[in-house]
Amino acid sequence: MKLSARAAFFVLAIVLCAPAFAAETTPFERRVNDLIGIWFAAPPGKGAGRVFRVTNVKSADPASASIVAYYGYAHGAWHEASDVAVRPEGDRVRVEFTSRSDSRVVLHLDADNTLRGAVDTASGKRISLGFAHTSLPEVHRWAAEHPLPKVRANKSSTIDLVYLSAADCPSCRGWEAENIASGKLKGSPEWASIRFTEVSRISFKGRLAASDVPEHFRPAFERLEKARSSALYGTPSFVVLVNGEIRCASFGSGNYESLVFPTVQAAVREKLADAKN
Repeated sequence: MKLSARAAFFVLAIVLCAPAFAAETTPFERRVNDLIGIWFAAPPGKGAGRVFRVTNVKSADPASASIVAYYGYAHGAWHEASDVAVRPEGDRVRVEFTSRSDSRVVLHLDADNTLRGAVDTASGKRISLGFAHTSLPEVHRWAAEHPLPKVRANKSSTIDLVYLSAADCPSCRGWEAENIASGKLKGSPEWASIRFTEVSRISFKGRLAASDVPEHFRPAFERLEKARSSALYGTPSFVVLVNGEIRCASFGSGNYESLVFPTVQAAVREKLADAKN
């Protein structure tokens, strides 16, 4: 049967509109999408900041959702959450998951897009959490300026910046052009207060051994190796040490700008401030 031009137009319109109808989402599904991004809980006093990061909504229906999320301390690695359950709870979205340390975390995304909840630690302690939607540079800035007590610098501290490079790493050459001249750091007064060490390997695909690194970096290297830190597996990578303790370890030129250099600046400020007292 041959369709008239008018009938064919209506059939085409229905076909084109069908995906729009299929893609229509429920209020719960839209709220789940509001979870995507980085959330940061700033602790009271000198407590440890926590990060909750949602990278993907794998699926969602009116009764539940499946997400990919990471959780951890601002100063450390963020590990993928397990046993994640997301479901509507009145006008809120409830998110429940288990952290790598076996703590159970329950969070609620409220109607005003605030994220609050609590973590029940494996030791039985309950800690209230209030998260704010933020960005990675903001988390990095907080971590740089709020060090753990054991890595806060004082007037007698040795501050190390260890740079891990590779001969076949184009990004390393770019970073070096911006930051190194004649084997020394350039362009910032902070460098006068730190010790700079470069550790290079033939290829970024290769692996470093403890025997490949200077003695003053070896204990930290072994700790990073045990933790399978990304700082040892990519280039360019950077490790900031205060009295041999790891203050931060990160991979990539972008993280150098947002985390590593601000950490060096903060440590130097601490050292100089203590020297004045």
